[in-house]
Amino acid sequence: MNNLLRLLPFPTIFEEAKYTDRPDTRVPTRVVAACLTILAAFALPSSAFAQKYNQAYRVASHNSYEGKYARRLTDVVNVTTAIEIDIYDNTYIHTNTNRFIPFVNQQLPLARKGGKPGYWYVRHDIKGDNYNNCAQSEKGLKGCLQDLIKWSKSHRNHEVITVFLDKKQGWGGKDGRGPADLDNLITSVIPKSKIFRPADLKGNYSSLRSAAQQGRWPDLSSLRSKFIFVLTGGMLIDHNKTHHQYVQKREGNAILFVAPDVDEKSDVTGTPNQFDSRTRDWVVFCNMKRDKASPGLTAMIANKGYITRVWGGDGKTATDNRTELKLMESFKVHFSAFYKYKLPATSTQVIAYEDRNGWNGRGAKWHVGKGSYSYKGRGGFSKLPFDNDEVRAVFVPRGLKVYMTDDDSFQPGRHGTITIKGPIWKNIDNRYGLAGKVSSIRVQDANARPQKRVTVYEDDNGWRGHGSKWHVTEGRYSYKGKGGNRKLPFPNDEIRAVDVPAGVTVEMTDKDSFKKGGKGTVRITGPARTNINSKKNGLAGKVSSIRVR
Repeated sequence: MNNLLRLLPFPTIFEEAKYTDRPDTRVPTRVVAACLTILAAFALPSSAFAQKYNQAYRVASHNSYEGKYARRLTDVVNVTTAIEIDIYDNTYIHTNTNRFIPFVNQQLPLARKGGKPGYWYVRHDIKGDNYNNCAQSEKGLKGCLQDLIKWSKSHRNHEVITVFLDKKQGWGGKDGRGPADLDNLITSVIPKSKIFRPADLKGNYSSLRSAAQQGRWPDLSSLRSKFIFVLTGGMLIDHNKTHHQYVQKREGNAILFVAPDVDEKSDVTGTPNQFDSRTRDWVVFCNMKRDKASPGLTAMIANKGYITRVWGGDGKTATDNRTELKLMESFKVHFSAFYKYKLPATSTQVIAYEDRNGWNGRGAKWHVGKGSYSYKGRGGFSKLPFDNDEVRAVFVPRGLKVYMTDDDSFQPGRHGTITIKGPIWKNIDNRYGLAGKVSSIRVQDANARPQKRVTVYEDDNGWRGHGSKWHVTEGRYSYKGKGGNRKLPFPNDEIRAVDVPAGVTVEMTDKDSFKKGGKGTVRITGPARTNINSKKNGLAGKVSSIRVR
């Protein structure tokens, strides 16, 4: 409130306000009235602070119905607001064609067996019966929908649940499994009043695309207790044809939005593959595999008011997925679908890529958590999770900072060292002197004070790469580690050179006094690389104590 009133072009009574514990102190009525008048004049409607459906970026569950990812489907919606259900028309597909490529054949609109009118199987494998985690698995899709509506009734005022129905086959209209049959099955379980439909978005606009471009998506608050259904998938060949046919048949009566596969910008600005000039205007959801998701494409989709779902970007751990989610948020991807969808609240990782622009989903990647790493994992460092010549790009999330170097020094401004503060994705090129070769990396909080550390060498000019070296971090050390000092990380007679970064001072002595200017004590302030001159400093290379500050 005070910040708002400071913007006013005249003084306010709040500037000199004091708190008091005197019960007889009263605020004059005229002052209260003045305050209310000011606040009313500058009050903003609650909708000004509301987030719209197309402004939220969230985690989604990939293959939510599989028992290996969740005990029950309802367990998933307790964690995330977006789920996926794969549906098949049949238990198997009969074909007399090449049996050695059944996957292709089963995606083609050939003669099918094992289907029922108005019934869809829920499973992952191409052949088989129902295999899912819904309470009444034998009921197929209907059983899963019954789980969702039951959960919804017991969790009143829940956030909108987006259900992606991944249809693995074409339409079987003659068998009672056409677009209208799927809509009827959904509304037989979940009332239309609890579904936000394409017509609700379209309103009086000429098309869904026009409505989305004009910001017609509702606030999340107004979508509470509702569902949004989105059609994904399709036949392996003519993948988007399933979506095109759905729009043709249903249009204004549609229950589902359609999310065809999108590969390039022309699919968004023009006509997606296998759509026509009429059906394309119903496309406001876009589905894409991770290796198709580039920041230019996904940001363009979001800027038009459309919605993007990306799948296939899973890391090895849920923490990896949390970092990937941060990257997708920077891409303006609305739904990032993971198998491991129960994510930690935060992630303290950066992602290193072997290819330039690796954040586009191509090439190997490595997740690197907070800490210090070196190529060989020595000197108190962890071992790099990648070969030192393989890093060509990096993603650094908000709140983190990464230092990379080819010589272990992390000295700011030195050729061969780069410092990157998030949020950013960045290629590592030759102008930083690294040429892709990273010998050491450090990941830390963006606002953390850099760790003070020096490198000491057993040989003169040891920074050139020969002889042993040791890293000594901020603190006090002595040969035996007594008197409150830590133990020296090196033998006390082996120091011949030192590398001191900028902002760091090191003191070395052959006794414990650190006497200023005394013989047998040397003080070096960085940035400096220097040999220890025994005649000048009186150390003769023998260091009994060291202090880094």
